[in-house]
Amino acid sequence: MRRRVAGVGLLSALTIGCARPPAAEVRVDEAELCERFDARIIDEALTPGALARALVGDRHDVDPLELGWVVASDDNEDFLLRLGAGASSSPLPLTTPPGTEYELVAGAFAGESWLLLDGPGVLELWRLDETGTPQQGEPLADFPSGPADEFARALLFIGRQPYLFATRRASEGTVLEFWLAEIDEELNVGEPWRFGFGSTCTLDPQVCEFFYLARVRVLDVAEADGRSPGHVLLGVREDVSEDVGEFNPRSLYAATVSFSLDDTTQEPIAVLRTNFPLLAWEFSADYDARIAPASLAADDTGFYILAGLEVVDLDTPTGDPIDLQIVRYSAANGLSVRFGAMPAEFSPHLLERDSATALGWFDDDAWTIVPMRETSFDLDRASLFELAPAESRAIYSGGRGHYLMRIEGTEAARVGVSCGADEDDGAVEPRAGVERLDARLSRERVELPTISHASAPR
Repeated sequence: MRRRVAGVGLLSALTIGCARPPAAEVRVDEAELCERFDARIIDEALTPGALARALVGDRHDVDPLELGWVVASDDNEDFLLRLGAGASSSPLPLTTPPGTEYELVAGAFAGESWLLLDGPGVLELWRLDETGTPQQGEPLADFPSGPADEFARALLFIGRQPYLFATRRASEGTVLEFWLAEIDEELNVGEPWRFGFGSTCTLDPQVCEFFYLARVRVLDVAEADGRSPGHVLLGVREDVSEDVGEFNPRSLYAATVSFSLDDTTQEPIAVLRTNFPLLAWEFSADYDARIAPASLAADDTGFYILAGLEVVDLDTPTGDPIDLQIVRYSAANGLSVRFGAMPAEFSPHLLERDSATALGWFDDDAWTIVPMRETSFDLDRASLFELAPAESRAIYSGGRGHYLMRIEGTEAARVGVSCGADEDDGAVEPRAGVERLDARLSRERVELPTISHASAPR
């Protein structure tokens, strides 16, 4: 398989661009701001008796059918299930080996979703449309060429065009390599473009030669909006070889790589590679760590990243949980700014709707959602929603304003998030207080309305 080399760049401390200029210009969002975020429960018990693993909704609009898709696992198998009041299809078994990862994402067109199956000996693309009948592509031998387990893969949209993205899970030296291949209407994957980025070592040059990337993970991919560049969030761990002796540091950092299309050739080009010093951690060789949770939410003028550090394989505690950092990257000036921090115990998360982004968290069985704009919280427009008592909750994006809310580890609900009315248009008056961020927000707790569509097997 012939590789098309798209260019090699040198990574600076903050930002690096490819040799060619970006094809997409920064747009100013002239639409009305999302004054307030509303939330509702669509499916209170999403997959009873089974573990919901991934979710995607069909449409942004509030739809009485609330159509969507979910991948779930029970004691016997993994399966794909059509969601919604009008869904009547039976669960579709996914006959995949243990360890298969499922990436279920919203496409660039309303009603179109995509499923990537990536596991030992399996690599498949599926397109899911409103008819409820999946279109399954031919199994891929490998992408890119080489042992399948060497690469982490993801679906990426540049404008409306889908691509298959890959990066090496580890690399000798400090060069990050990426591959992009176009996916056509028949779900065939074309020849890949290769992109390479080297990094500058800030240590002694004699130490730099011992640097290697011990682990590279795809943490998140920006949701398709049909017009923007594609953004990928990566977690990178750098180690120094033990050959150096006692000096054997480890570091973890978050990075993004963005792709657009050349104006003339319409071929993909790397327009941005960014490291985030505000999302970097040094840790001991006595234990291991990874960036988790981590998410990326893009709008018309940049994106937000929320990321924290999870310590693994640790025999002794390290103290209080590490706060999750929130960073805003502005495409207007190319700078990243620390936006704030939230304790991990509150399960903070990013929410997207109509080119607007919000920060959400859970506290005392209440769900708080605060709109964000550039580098400020809109605290006056915070919304609080009453939830049933639970020991723990976590939120995972399902695309198009749909979210998978995992409750106490295994139970799950599907929730919908939309732009709500301004306070002057019938929103609730402040009444009760709840503590979060660095202030106490006074807002009434609103009971979360339920729209139940029991369509999952028991």
